[in-house]
Amino acid sequence: MSSNQTCDISAFPDWAALSVPTNITVGGLTRGNETLIAMDKCCAPNPVHSAGDDDCSLWCEIPGNLTGEEWSHCTAQYIHGVHIVTFRNEGTIMTAMRPTMMGVAVAALLFSGLCSW
Repeated sequence: MSSNQTCDISAFPDWAALSVPTNITVGGLTRGNETLIAMDKCCAPNPVHSAGDDDCSLWCEIPGNLTGEEWSHCTAQYIHGVHIVTFRNEGTIMTAMRPTMMGVAVAALLFSGLCSW
């Protein structure tokens, strides 16, 4: 898999918007050169799939020997900078996302604004 397209690394669609099976634990990243490497390494031996209208969403079944959190830590070894790393456990419709620096900064600003009100 190679990537010549430009995708917004700070966005990953809701799992419900993607055609991904709900009976498996899956992990997802937005397409990029580093994320392709991370997906290949951390999803093996399972294949990496692309989804979404622009094929910018990458997903795979998380190997059975990893939890979603462990898979997230695995991908972080190969990705530099801010990316959305998300996983969904088997049979759930909710996702777990690792917060980005931008998300933490926005939350902090909102909280400080509410406190000063």
